[in-house]
Amino acid sequence: MRGLLRSFRISMLTVMCSVPLHAQGEGDTLTVRFLPSRHLVHDFIADWTAHRFSATQLLSPNEVQVSVGGILPLLGYDVWEMSVQLSTGASIQARLDPGRSIAVQSSEFSIDFFVLDVQMSHDLVFRTGMSHSSHHLGDGESGDSAASPIDYSRDEIQVFMIHPSSFFRGQVYAGLRYAYALVIHHPVHKPVSLQIGMHLLAWSFSQELSLYGGWDIKVRQELSYGTSQRYEAGLQYTSEAGRILRFAISYSGGFDERGQFFGKHRRAAGVGIIVSL
Repeated sequence: MRGLLRSFRISMLTVMCSVPLHAQGEGDTLTVRFLPSRHLVHDFIADWTAHRFSATQLLSPNEVQVSVGGILPLLGYDVWEMSVQLSTGASIQARLDPGRSIAVQSSEFSIDFFVLDVQMSHDLVFRTGMSHSSHHLGDGESGDSAASPIDYSRDEIQVFMIHPSSFFRGQVYAGLRYAYALVIHHPVHKPVSLQIGMHLLAWSFSQELSLYGGWDIKVRQELSYGTSQRYEAGLQYTSEAGRILRFAISYSGGFDERGQFFGKHRRAAGVGIIVSL
């Protein structure tokens, strides 16, 4: 497995470095953009693990979800009539119990070491990357968090195909995550999770303000191919710089995505505020 991982790293570095050099060698005009202001791919709106700033389930008396993070494009270039963008990202997700004093139920740390997006045509984007996440228990006296802590972490390779659609002003995506290292109490060899989802702008009041909806479903081998589902709808404001502010209504079902509550079913609905940079 270490040999496979090392080969993947070397091959991706080779692709990222050799493509622009090869294009220059053929005499093509190549413009490299460092820290591009716009993302080649929108975030997966209904994916709870996406890197962004958010506070959801704000009206819940027992649990508020918060996240702090974002994804940063590092460089981009156009070659062979394709656009390529390299990004990195990180975030912290946490569940808080408002109670008498705010207590942390659990916290989840995740980082994308790199995300490589290749726009193969105007309606098809290929994505790959490497990521790590670890999930931790919070304050022991906060409700369900009285459970025994679980040693939970995962290191993954992702491969996605993304279809940006001008027809319904949104995108559809489907992909696979392969956990080359997965620990749930102990190392587990059930590495595959599938993910599919979409979002669309259903109605526009202006160029900046729209109604939107989206859903995301994960099928997880470590849970005997059980699913984690999330649905979201609301009002979206997009700034001239591409920053996005959403006022959302969301619903989660299926298995809990938090490692400290592994194997537990979850149903939750709420309202929130989400910012994607």
